Amino acid sequence: MKVKDLIELLKEYDEDAEVVMQEDSEGNGYRRVRGADEDSEFEAEYGDIYFLNSYGNVDAMAEDMDMDVSWLLDSLKDVVVIY
Repeated sequence: MKVKDLIELLKEYDEDAEVVMQEDSEGNGYRRVRGADEDSEFEAEYGDIYFLNSYGNVDAMAEDMDMDVSWLLDSLKDVVVIY
């Protein structure tokens, strides 16, 4: 989902309502949203997702993942992480 899609979706709700995230579609857990941060992500072929902020810089991320920095930079996607 893109930020613009989430904004459009939320327009139909009371803007003073508290935001709560549901863990999964079955309702097996909930948590209050406290904020959001900008980040960049890399999704591996096997589905795992890695976030640039957890590495500090792209060189450290590329080294840890044994990847070429240029290739990794081209593969990163900008995301907003809601917590």
